[in-house]
Amino acid sequence: MSNMTLTKTSNPSEIERYFRGILELDKQNKEFSVNLDDVWQICYAEKGKAVRALKANFIENVDFISIAQNGKNLLLNDAEQDSDNSLAQNGKQDWGGSNKINYYLTSSCLEYFIARKVRPVFEVYRRVFHRAIAQVHQTSLQEQVQANLTFADWTIKTLNLNEASKICWAKKIAEKFDIPTDALPSGVNAGTEAPTLHAAKDLLKENNIPLTPVAFNRILMAKGVIHEATRPSRDKNKPWKWKVLNKGFECFGQNIQDPKFQSQTQIKWYDNRFRDLLEFVGIEIPQTLGF
Repeated sequence: MSNMTLTKTSNPSEIERYFRGILELDKQNKEFSVNLDDVWQICYAEKGKAVRALKANFIENVDFISIAQNGKNLLLNDAEQDSDNSLAQNGKQDWGGSNKINYYLTSSCLEYFIARKVRPVFEVYRRVFHRAIAQVHQTSLQEQVQANLTFADWTIKTLNLNEASKICWAKKIAEKFDIPTDALPSGVNAGTEAPTLHAAKDLLKENNIPLTPVAFNRILMAKGVIHEATRPSRDKNKPWKWKVLNKGFECFGQNIQDPKFQSQTQIKWYDNRFRDLLEFVGIEIPQTLGF
């Protein structure tokens, strides 16, 4: 990785500088970024012992690779391993020359093979690598939250959602990311009696208006009270359609999020303002006969 070699006497700043260099290589997708020659002296007296421990406890071509001096990746056969072990028994193997083999570790292998065995070294490792991972996770989480908020904001503005639906959106996003919702109101008009809402079909029937909801909506659209919104469907020739209450007419009703299609709304009308709405759009209200 560099000309730096860590030993038992390396100070924390030297160790951190080396680890940060490894971290930068990891960011460049260099998987086997640690040269064993740079780090084995931290906790081993002889390189031969370090190599034997590496091969015994970690998986070649997963946790580490071995590269011959000619640049080829080696998977030593049994005979070669026996020869390697016999030469290294007393730490007297000649690691130079034409038979030199270099070992390169992943940063994860570095953690478990070297860093965790020496507490001060591991503290530096954790400060460098674990904090970097946490920062990446935090950035990813922030991006996910922002994407959800952007979509919610677009939905609220486009569909002109009522306050209850806005709170519903906020709670869904908060719950998705384990964000406390204690500060959110439990409902709209808390502490007061909320007006009753019903669909046009129910209120037309209740007020004896001889119109279907479809005919009623045509009148409201012509008067500018509502408009038709659309979004693509699987059938390109038949987009999804629904009605949206226009701004300025919230005194008559609310856009409520459709429980079946969260990107659509349903209009519900206030019971106590429905007759006012009928008069506003010019629909005659039958007179109730009194006796």
